[in-house]
Amino acid sequence: MERLLTSFPAVTVTAEGLTRVSHGQHVRPMDVSSAMPAASSEWVRVLDGGGTLVALGTLQRPSGFLHPEVVLI
Repeated sequence: MERLLTSFPAVTVTAEGLTRVSHGQHVRPMDVSSAMPAASSEWVRVLDGGGTLVALGTLQRPSGFLHPEVVLI
């Protein structure tokens, strides 16, 4: 599945971010260990520290939060 979604920008979450994703909670900017995509994109791939796809999410502007829409873990 990861290879099919390469057109979506990716963000990597911290351990706390991964916990929040697994519970379907908003991921705060402090829970992301990579840069947030600059361009507003409808969908974002959410990766764990090892690069595994764990969710698909949407960026919530202007708060900067990331909402996991489809959780895969």
